Amino acid sequence: MQRRYPRIQIDKRSKLTVEQIIEARMRYARGDRNFVAMAREFGVSRWAIIETVTGHNHKSVPMPPPLMNWSRP
Repeated sequence: MQRRYPRIQIDKRSKLTVEQIIEARMRYARGDRNFVAMAREFGVSRWAIIETVTGHNHKSVPMPPPLMNWSRP
């Protein structure tokens, strides 16, 4: 039987769980750019958050869809 979704694997040394990675990426997609506060909340460095939310780390975890800004000019 074929899997519907790919298996998500993260490095065993990672301090972030899959749920935390998704939460950080969703906050980033909504416009939250306070990386220091997110880093303190998740217990990692600011650089680790930046690398995670931009997709450089944890590539097996899918990125959230971009939010559309439908405001009229």
